[in-house]
Amino acid sequence: MNNYICMSFALTNQYADTLNKLFKGIKVENYTWHVAYSQSFCSKDDNRGEFLPNGIYSGTDFKKIIMKSEYYLLFLVLYGVPNGLEFDIDTVGNYDDYLKSNAEIAMFAADGLVDLFAKESCVLDIFYQNCKGNDGGFIDFKEREIELFTSVEENGRTGFYV
Repeated sequence: MNNYICMSFALTNQYADTLNKLFKGIKVENYTWHVAYSQSFCSKDDNRGEFLPNGIYSGTDFKKIIMKSEYYLLFLVLYGVPNGLEFDIDTVGNYDDYLKSNAEIAMFAADGLVDLFAKESCVLDIFYQNCKGNDGGFIDFKEREIELFTSVEENGRTGFYV
């Protein structure tokens, strides 16, 4: 997977612990998580409250949140930045900005479609294996197969937003 920079896939239209399954094997505690444009909702068991509101989360807090309940992701912009490094989410408008930034992971979810970027191929490989395994059925293979891309042009994403 050395040449791949991102992957794209579709989520099922159901409540699930999607991020917990997707990030399995990633040391989320080693990152600070920047969340923007989040519209996601917890299941009825959690009073249908908002899940992962916009803000900055320590890796420990992020892990607790993604593990605790079932939720439905509608929109999400998420950046993972190694602990101790500076990051300004407002300065990343495209792929070149992302490459220059300290963010190592970028995720964009909109209406069940996800684009996921990782600067390290071993991290992207973990995401890919988690999606292929589809533990809990969080990937919708009927809607779209998992696609891997070697360039932003190939992916077609013009900006880093949803």
